[in-house]
Amino acid sequence: MFVKGACVTIKERLRDYRGLGAEIESLEDERDQWVQSQTGRLPHAKRSDEIDYKDDTGDIAAMIERKCDEIDRKRRELYLENERLTRLIDRLPRTQRTLIRNRYMIGKSWRDIADKIGYSLDGTYKLHRRALEKLEKLRK
Repeated sequence: MFVKGACVTIKERLRDYRGLGAEIESLEDERDQWVQSQTGRLPHAKRSDEIDYKDDTGDIAAMIERKCDEIDRKRRELYLENERLTRLIDRLPRTQRTLIRNRYMIGKSWRDIADKIGYSLDGTYKLHRRALEKLEKLRK
């Protein structure tokens, strides 16, 4: 999901980050639905090595193993990107940090963010632009 390269903006990376979390949830739901349709029960474990079930053919086990591996890979990707972005965001002034985290990592609305930081909506947009510009400079 993450596009690597110099032409990707920080804003695109922040948007991708939020999308990756949703993608992991979707994969987990897909896995759970598939397991339930094949076995009649939902798995309680979230990692492939924690799933405990019996299967005579091995097909179900292989499918679940692949789905869990994909989820684990996405989680690692999300964790690594989170670490990279957090290091950058932590270098911003407090108000800009709050704005960026609330917008991209939590997904709050512009109005909610403006209320939280005590800025007008226009002031929030301007602060956002300045925060993105600063993040672009910091990542180089």
